[in-house]
Amino acid sequence: PLKWHLSRKYAESQIQNMNVNESVSIYSSLGLQEEAIACLLFLKDYVKAESLIRTQLQNNPTPMLYSMLGDATGNVSYYEHAFRISNGTYARPVFELGDRFAKQNNYTMALRCYRTALRIDKSNPSRWFDYGKICQAAGNNASAITAYRRCIAMEPEHLKAYTNLGVLQALIGNEREAVQTLKESLKYLETNPRMWENLILVSFKKRLYKDTIQGLLGAAINCGENFILNLAIPQRIVNEMKNNTRDGNGQLCQQYYRSLGHLFKEVAHLQENSTIFWNIYIEYLEANYRGPPDTQLLELALEKRYVSLLRGADYTQNMTDFSETLHSLAKLSECYINSGVYEKQLRTLELVKDFEESTIDKFGNTEIYEGVMMLQDRLRKLHLVTSDSE
Repeated sequence: PLKWHLSRKYAESQIQNMNVNESVSIYSSLGLQEEAIACLLFLKDYVKAESLIRTQLQNNPTPMLYSMLGDATGNVSYYEHAFRISNGTYARPVFELGDRFAKQNNYTMALRCYRTALRIDKSNPSRWFDYGKICQAAGNNASAITAYRRCIAMEPEHLKAYTNLGVLQALIGNEREAVQTLKESLKYLETNPRMWENLILVSFKKRLYKDTIQGLLGAAINCGENFILNLAIPQRIVNEMKNNTRDGNGQLCQQYYRSLGHLFKEVAHLQENSTIFWNIYIEYLEANYRGPPDTQLLELALEKRYVSLLRGADYTQNMTDFSETLHSLAKLSECYINSGVYEKQLRTLELVKDFEESTIDKFGNTEIYEGVMMLQDRLRKLHLVTSDSE
């Protein structure tokens, strides 16, 4: 008996490892034919499954075997026969019939089957989820919401049920309920980036920026590199901060300045080479309603933006990239010069020289190159450029 139980456990483990063929062999050797048939159906080896089912039916014509025969052959009469010989107590074949009708878009019959089956067996969360999908497809949103909630109550980590429920609530205009649903899901699914994305998108659409920023920050902390930040979201929040507008809750967007700053700091290491990110971050710093931007943070952001442009832009050949990179250099130079720190001012001189050497052959005779000359003139006034060094 011990060996038998160990072998069965091993077969179950092989299913989890997707080595289903080996599970078939083990179950067959143990005399667990229904389990072996289930594996064959999973593998879609319907010929072998049907052969094994018919062999077993000769000695043991059970409702389960007839229901499996319906799976293997696609003949719905076997489901009906399975339900009949069970005296209406076996739900599986009725669920399967419902699934068949749903695939044919016959939602009236699908719902009738599912309601019958659920009166017999209410214990399977996956069946409640499937019932919710059929209700939703049939346009019965209230029943779909109830079904998804029943599924979640039995299986709190059911990713798809939370997703479908939250999205459905948002689709019918209950965005605030959707946000609460998706927040609830994150108690169990906090490392799943998809759930954070759902929360972010639903709250962002309704302009519930407190929830949006919390979602972005939570995703960054819990999912790390598996979460991809949609930069259009912080960009719009920053724009609304600058315009001093109110969000969907009637709150001034400026009040989210501090929490948005936490988000930028959390994701900065993943955005090293993103010029767009550093542009948004600089706009954010300059949108501080309490006074001038933090000098150190602004300097860091200007440095990062300039470096990202040097790495990613074809500024030595492309006029547009040249113009953007020159503008970034000018802003960084202004920051260094205004710092009053001699070492940073010397650093400005080095940057301007390097930029000039790499671009003068291509753009030296263009009007836009006057920007380089203006930088040099500014440095000359600080006695950092002499006629010999020009």
